[in-house]
Amino acid sequence: MTQTPTATSNDAILLEKTVNFLKENEGFEPVARPPVGIEGGKPTYGYGFEFKQDNETRVQEGETITEQEADELLRYKVNELHQTFSQRYENYRNLPASVKAGVLSFGFNNGINVFESKRNQQYLRPALDSGDVERLKKAMGLFVYGPNGRDPILRMRRMRELNMMNDPNFLMIDEN
Repeated sequence: MTQTPTATSNDAILLEKTVNFLKENEGFEPVARPPVGIEGGKPTYGYGFEFKQDNETRVQEGETITEQEADELLRYKVNELHQTFSQRYENYRNLPASVKAGVLSFGFNNGINVFESKRNQQYLRPALDSGDVERLKKAMGLFVYGPNGRDPILRMRRMRELNMMNDPNFLMIDEN
């Protein structure tokens, strides 16, 4: 497994809190299987990984991953998203940490190229490029549809991301 680069202290808190959010929302699955309730869904394992670290090799049904391996891969993928978004999108760099965390969760859920996808160029990408946090939240909130229409699980995910994005104390460290 490749080592995750060291981040600045605020970045370290951002990445750690995003990892914890994803762990809570994705849950850990040691054996790759198609997702429940998603017709035609590809097998995932760990914390919802459809692809291995190279982002090209698909996880195969029945493959296994340990929780330690999944934790390392999740940290790697969250850092990769953060670095990629920081390089690609100037206004991502200027977002508050809580909003960045929501964008990272959204990117993890929808793929690293979600803002590059042709179908997202009319609404989602301009919202990110605008730097307008409220416009970005609204655009992300539209991603609640699965193959069979409005999906209550995706709706709940977007609501949890919105709650995180609205947290004024996001960078505060819980001392307990």
